Amino acid sequence: MKFSIITPTYNREHTLERLIESVLNQSYQEFELIIIDDGSTDKSRDVVQKYLENPKIRYIELAKNSGVNRARNIGFDAISEETKWVTLLDSDDTFLPEALALMKKVIEEHAEQEYFRFSEVNSEGKRLGYVEEDNFVADYRSTVLEEAYGGWTVTLSRNIVEGGFRFEESVNGFESLSWFELSKTTPCLYSLEVVKLYLTDTESLTRPSKRDKAFYENQKEGNRLIYERFASDMKCFGARRGLATVLYELGKLYFLSKDRRLGFHYTLKAMGYNPWNLRIFRNLLLSFKTI
Repeated sequence: MKFSIITPTYNREHTLERLIESVLNQSYQEFELIIIDDGSTDKSRDVVQKYLENPKIRYIELAKNSGVNRARNIGFDAISEETKWVTLLDSDDTFLPEALALMKKVIEEHAEQEYFRFSEVNSEGKRLGYVEEDNFVADYRSTVLEEAYGGWTVTLSRNIVEGGFRFEESVNGFESLSWFELSKTTPCLYSLEVVKLYLTDTESLTRPSKRDKAFYENQKEGNRLIYERFASDMKCFGARRGLATVLYELGKLYFLSKDRRLGFHYTLKAMGYNPWNLRIFRNLLLSFKTI
């Protein structure tokens, strides 16, 4: 059973070595690590260069920064013919030494499943996922209701990748767009086996050091797509708080872009689902700043 580990990276010269070493030190050695360099301008290539004699390490350089979703999709397209399973590892995190061995064990115990999520811990050793039941299988409804919310390491069968699974490239991040869509047809098994150390010692897409206009426009588009594609199902399943969160966020983002009409439109819609959410006060404060 061979794993392809997909790692997009952008200007992570200070974290790449620890990531690569964590993969090379796996107790289970049937893997390839595909690093997709999304147009880095630092010394990332120099860090990776000393590992390229190892046939397990592959390095793909993109001419320009195009976003993490496109980088991951390029990684999907590059997996080797022998690959049976594909897992995702961000370049600022690390796998624990038994990660792949534990994945293999769980996969073999649940041969009927093609979509897995494995537990992660932070630097204090705290587990990030909110599922308490080991081997919990989430369908589309459970996913929309966020019954399995939190940080997880995703592992997909080759069949899913070859079947066309890809991340949405019109936005940066917002992987939930693809996870929601996948969960319509493929149940996900959540395992409490811990495989990854989630680190926060560097900025990331969700922890940017600078929130400029492009950041907020991306947030607006991502939330708009979630609402456009999944709002009707969220209503049907009773995901009122989740739907309200998306709507309050859209209201905030439109107020920030000085569009008071749409800011009020989405804020009022959000109040219909969760009128006691404190985000309403944030949005109203923002509305006064746009006058």
